[in-house]
Amino acid sequence: MTTVGQPEATEYAPFYETYVKLVHGTDILRTLEEQQATVRKVLAKVPEERAGFRYAEGKWSIREVMGHCTDAERVFGYRALAFARGEKAPLPSFDENEYARTAGHDGVPLADLLEEFGAVRAGTLHLLRHLPTEAWQRVGIASGKPVSVRALAWVQARNALRYLGYGDWRLPNAKELQSLVDYRRSPDTTASAAIDPLFEVSRITNEAGAVDYPSYWASTTHASSNGTGAVAVYICFGRALGWQLQTPASTCYTLQDVHGAGAQRSDPKSGSPAAYSLGTACSGGSAYGRGPQGDVIRISNYVRLVRDAFDSVPGRRVRRHL
Repeated sequence: MTTVGQPEATEYAPFYETYVKLVHGTDILRTLEEQQATVRKVLAKVPEERAGFRYAEGKWSIREVMGHCTDAERVFGYRALAFARGEKAPLPSFDENEYARTAGHDGVPLADLLEEFGAVRAGTLHLLRHLPTEAWQRVGIASGKPVSVRALAWVQARNALRYLGYGDWRLPNAKELQSLVDYRRSPDTTASAAIDPLFEVSRITNEAGAVDYPSYWASTTHASSNGTGAVAVYICFGRALGWQLQTPASTCYTLQDVHGAGAQRSDPKSGSPAAYSLGTACSGGSAYGRGPQGDVIRISNYVRLVRDAFDSVPGRRVRRHL
């Protein structure tokens, strides 16, 4: 089998620098092959009724992410084929958002999308395994930039890794998640989430219609006297809102930041906020909350995954965050 080293920086556009550098090792064929099993292992656990989940409005669903990975595999695979065969004509760019918009992936069962990705990846591997040594170094023009066949293989590996990656991501426990809170920051003092700016945090519109930042689930369950364990911990990286009666005589509820950014609270693991109606909101509609402070109920909180890894000090475990 041909040994393929990591591509040089001259073999791809600067945009792909992180793609290439974040693919570990030099055996790209083995990496691409192992990803087939990893992708199936990760996504086969997702029930079909959750495959349409989007972590925010306008973002891709799980099905659309899987469909995008297959589309990208086809596009970069064709580029590798064309340039390996000596194609001189420039190839067009790939608008991933437009492809996703018109693909209809959300109407395809996730199991079928997984099977399709596996088939296309298998085709990629057949192509690359049979390339003569000199073909890996051939360069063509795609999206107006030169790129080698070798670099395209690394981009394909990183594209799947970018969205799916390792199979050992998990929810952090309450202590791990709380350790990310930066109490010097908040929506009202720094117009940001209460977390180091190293981490990207999506903006949301909260129950008051204001720009805010989400709460994130922990893996820690709250024990219940009935033994159900129906609620779990979440950490507020934005405002910790609650529905309050302004006076004992009030007939409607108003929203207040009752606990502040960085608060640890709990939500039911499933169900609907409508099951926790407190009464009428002064702004109109219903107020949904629980507990003495009327903590807002969302249930569909965000997640920030972690995985365990080991650094250069033998035996010392560190966290990798997504």
